Amino acid sequence: MLLDRKEVCRLFGGTRPINPATLYRHIRQGLLPKPVKVGGSSRWLRDECEAALQRMVDGRAYSRFAIREPQASSNGDGVRARFCDCS
Repeated sequence: MLLDRKEVCRLFGGTRPINPATLYRHIRQGLLPKPVKVGGSSRWLRDECEAALQRMVDGRAYSRFAIREPQASSNGDGVRARFCDCS
């Protein structure tokens, strides 16, 4: 199934769709899939968008396991985040 820009922004933003500029910035950064051109219009494959969303969810799981440990840091707060590989 193909989605237009408005539908893609809504898919990634939910009740508050992301701005089209944010959509294209994330595409340039490789975070979101590139559109396909259909008759001069940009369309996105729903499966690719859902896979990108799932990658975001999967990546979020690791941030829950952040461990805070005391250590001297350049900003002087004495705390540095360290992530564990809990797989």
